[in-house]
Amino acid sequence: MIRMQGGIYYTWLYGHSLKLVYLGGNKCELHINGDFTGICSFDYTRKKIYEMERYSRRKRLNYPGHNIFESAKKGTMINIII
Repeated sequence: MIRMQGGIYYTWLYGHSLKLVYLGGNKCELHINGDFTGICSFDYTRKKIYEMERYSRRKRLNYPGHNIFESAKKGTMINIII
């Protein structure tokens, strides 16, 4: 999560852009993909986003073949979906 001036926090999570705008008094506005979603608790929401970011960094892609680069050289189409 990136903190900007004016209490604005940005992140990109699971293909969605998230923006938190801190309002004061542990309240913030939540924007998902640029659309206003609602007002929520700042501490709780920030904590949950950090946990989700930490989990998404630990994910690994497993290719069932022997070597993904050798398969790509042969012209094999590889489709990765997360």
